[in-house]
Amino acid sequence: MPDAISQKQIIATLATAMRHVLVDHARRYRANKRTPNDLSAFSEVDESFRFAADILTIDQALKELAEINPREMQVVELRYFAGMTEEEAAEVLNVSRETIKRDWRFARAWLKQRLLSVAGSAVMVTHH
Repeated sequence: MPDAISQKQIIATLATAMRHVLVDHARRYRANKRTPNDLSAFSEVDESFRFAADILTIDQALKELAEINPREMQVVELRYFAGMTEEEAAEVLNVSRETIKRDWRFARAWLKQRLLSVAGSAVMVTHH
């Protein structure tokens, strides 16, 4: 079984790396576009620019989640970026499947609320 754990650990590390690659790409893309942060000021915005903005927003939310509960952030990386099942994530993090289920449920709800509040803030800024 140690081989399976080490292979899953490698996949977990690759999930973190993939997140960082996406964030770095998004930052470079936004920097090259030199478009203001207020996307609603434009009637048509390049979809790639919106994707870059979304990636950066999600990354920031994941950093905030890591401050609250690092394991829940790891669960998101494992489930979302590495595509691991609950069982695989539980094995990598050395916790029960039920703990992964709770963490995953909380993390998704927390991220949804956080992303909605960021979106709401953007709307409020554009209306003033």
